[in-house]
Amino acid sequence: MPRASKEQINLMLRQGKSNDRILMNTSLIVVAFTAFALIVTLQSQIFVAHNILAMQLVLAIPLLLTSTMSNSKLAYTKHETHWETLAWATFIFGYGFLLNVLGILIALLIGLFPASLFFLVTIILTFLYSAVEISYNRNVLSRRLTRDLIFILVLFIFGILPILAL
Repeated sequence: MPRASKEQINLMLRQGKSNDRILMNTSLIVVAFTAFALIVTLQSQIFVAHNILAMQLVLAIPLLLTSTMSNSKLAYTKHETHWETLAWATFIFGYGFLLNVLGILIALLIGLFPASLFFLVTIILTFLYSAVEISYNRNVLSRRLTRDLIFILVLFIFGILPILAL
């Protein structure tokens, strides 16, 4: 049986990674659509009263769709750097906006303390995830710190600050 070349192995790994990311993004898009439909059906005035909530939910959907399409491109191209960057950036913002929507809804419907707890646990788990990844591969330290900082800034600016202003 012929051995696979390094390029073929990398392509197979990228395809598997791409498929996993697409599945995760698709699940998040379903969550965003469901949240949108529920809010429109049950309490559409929340969108009118809280523009930041509407903006983030509306933007999360195309951001996650673009991330999904970029991830699918990763599986079949030799030029993955730009596609990976686009997939990552649109995912971070789409995912961050979706979590912010959930946090703001928790603050509006339940209270500030549970919403604060939601954001705190999200941030702690973000660092824990990165710590585990870094423990296996020190070469990702700079990349993880950059991505985590951007993600946390998205949560802080568009999620935590708005709930503090309620």
